Amino acid sequence: VLPNGYYTFDGGEIKADCVEVAIREIFYLLLWDNTSGSLDLARLPGTASPSLKDLLIVESKQYQALHDEEKETDDDIDFGQAWFNLLSDLPVCDYLATSPNGKNFELAPTLENVSKVLWSLLVAGGGEVRQQHPWRSLGDFSDFWSNHNPQRPLSVQQDRLQHLRSENTGVM
Repeated sequence: VLPNGYYTFDGGEIKADCVEVAIREIFYLLLWDNTSGSLDLARLPGTASPSLKDLLIVESKQYQALHDEEKETDDDIDFGQAWFNLLSDLPVCDYLATSPNGKNFELAPTLENVSKVLWSLLVAGGGEVRQQHPWRSLGDFSDFWSNHNPQRPLSVQQDRLQHLRSENTGVM
């Protein structure tokens, strides 16, 4: 379990990384390989964001180095800030804060927004976008992940009635 931290982006106010930590945990759960005791980045689709891949590679190497006494680590890396930066100002996502330079940060805490973030990192982040509309539910994400990783299908449960109410009224 990752602890929450407090970070800033693009000169904005310091904010808690609540949703950002949840997204990070989702990726750890999806990519963790119990056999090797490390993240299996081969599980990521080819459309995944290069920035996401790069961050996960560095973080995975750091984790392995911490568990291998012969390897040196770079203790100066603040992965909480790195994830906060990665998840800030994504085009289709909803945010609670804006920097003095007009960049959005601090992800809004809704399931729909978590779905949009995952879409931004796994589908839109790799360049050519085949699917033009971001996911609106974790079910959409689950379908995508299960199609990409049929040997590791993902099943999610979400209160669909509550989700439909928010779509129709704009209120949770």
